[in-house]
Amino acid sequence: MVDLLLPGPGRDQCAQWEEHWAPPLLAQLRQGALVNAALRAIVDRVCEDPQVRELWQRTADLRRHAYGTVRPMYLDGWRPRPAWVRIMGWQPLHEPSLRVITGEPATSPLDPGRTTGG
Repeated sequence: MVDLLLPGPGRDQCAQWEEHWAPPLLAQLRQGALVNAALRAIVDRVCEDPQVRELWQRTADLRRHAYGTVRPMYLDGWRPRPAWVRIMGWQPLHEPSLRVITGEPATSPLDPGRTTGG
């Protein structure tokens, strides 16, 4: 989350960051930080960035969940147009407290007739 919220290569890959990426990430942090001191420390760290802090203060959404959402992402070979990916969260059976987050090819919700081929 830190890499996707703070300025740098991770955030730069997130096309339309303020609209499609930051709100669900901040909602997840907001929800988790209610009961987890380590996540509260991450909130403090990412809110040092003025743009993240402004988004954090502007929203109070706890319901926007990242898993299953379709978002634009800049990937090698796709620029200047973003590729659309569906964010999936997986829970390892041997370690239920962990999550593995993946992105799978998806069709743009803004262009339902377009396929995901490259």
